[in-house]
Amino acid sequence: YTLTSYDVIIVGSDQVWNTKLTHGFDPMYWGKWNHQNAIVASYAVSMEDYISTNDKKEISELLKNFDYISVREENIKKQLETLSNKKIDVTIDPTLLLDRESWLHIEDKPLINEDYILLYQVRNNEIAEDIAKQISQYLNIRIVHLSARIDLCNNNETISSGPIDFLNLFRHAKFVVCTSFHGTIFSLIYHVPFCSVILNDGKDSRVINILSQVGLTERGISKYTSHIVSPIQWEDVDKKIDFIRLKSINYLKQFC
Repeated sequence: YTLTSYDVIIVGSDQVWNTKLTHGFDPMYWGKWNHQNAIVASYAVSMEDYISTNDKKEISELLKNFDYISVREENIKKQLETLSNKKIDVTIDPTLLLDRESWLHIEDKPLINEDYILLYQVRNNEIAEDIAKQISQYLNIRIVHLSARIDLCNNNETISSGPIDFLNLFRHAKFVVCTSFHGTIFSLIYHVPFCSVILNDGKDSRVINILSQVGLTERGISKYTSHIVSPIQWEDVDKKIDFIRLKSINYLKQFC
């Protein structure tokens, strides 16, 4: 690869360093190209929760391709710091670089003209479904299923959506149950009460990290508890998001 006409090249975000998803070390994501004098930085990149011993040597070499490095999770930062002498920053997911008011201007009136619980799953799991059912009974409102997978086949309840409808379903839900990092993120953005189901399958660190950052660790659950339907102090959450957003913007300002 040759990228020679740019001043700054930013790699990321999301799981571009997850070698299982990229089928190995994709050279485009790891800066293995001719960029001459361009600044190369990563932004809020993510990867598997734990770096294997076999991968550590190669990652240590690949990190040398970057002038600035930032990741999305604290545990990834700690692991990479042992593999590089460069500073590793933790930056916010790009969805949160945009403030709440900007997101509120995107979609229109509700798609569903009744109260509902949104069950959004990327990792389809019976525990999440059971939690949603119990909250549905407690609140006495229906469940709407939204899946990132095509193997959810309940035609009466399952919805597929484009980007605008996706945002609409989150914004107008009365409660969200999710097994997804971005399900958690859009619940935070739209101030919708939620719970993030912790599946303990080695893929929970992204959700646990953001919940810790915004002071809502109790919203990560593995079984139903009645406290989960309690109100959230959104003003406190917004202040914490504003703080980490500013840190992330300052990271970008170093080289942009």
